[in-house]
Amino acid sequence: MVEPLLAVDNVSCWFGGLKAVDGASLSAPPDRITALIGPNGAGKTTLFSIISGFVRAHEGTIRYAGAEITGKLPHELARRGIARTFQIVQPFVGLSVRENILVGAHLHHRARDAAVAGCSRYLAWATDRVRNRAPVLLLTCGLSGSGKTWLARQLRDIIADPALRRVQGTDS
Repeated sequence: MVEPLLAVDNVSCWFGGLKAVDGASLSAPPDRITALIGPNGAGKTTLFSIISGFVRAHEGTIRYAGAEITGKLPHELARRGIARTFQIVQPFVGLSVRENILVGAHLHHRARDAAVAGCSRYLAWATDRVRNRAPVLLLTCGLSGSGKTWLARQLRDIIADPALRRVQGTDS
């Protein structure tokens, strides 16, 4: 049997007297898409916040790629390949799309020159694969708008190259 990429075992979390997650367990195998589905208020977002280090579990354990990660901080988990996107897009104000993407490149490249080179390679790769040239124009021409904001955030997260990534839809 293949070891799961992510294993959540009996995780619980509460806020005051409200138990937001109560004994949640799940297993996500590598190289597969795994979905967590439930009604509003079921604790899905809280569970992902726990997995990605933004909220601490009160009980239970989390393993990722065979290593115990329960209680690790978000920046430590990002370096391991766990990323989270948020429902409300918050790019860094005042930075261009390219500069926002560079933020993700810095997870893999400490030196600015190496991060810039990584960003440039990624943009060349993305440009090669984009059929509709509109996103590329947003990157190169610096057009403003909500499309640019969303694109900057997504590309910044993708270039960080997470193995485990949570994407929240607008309905959750």
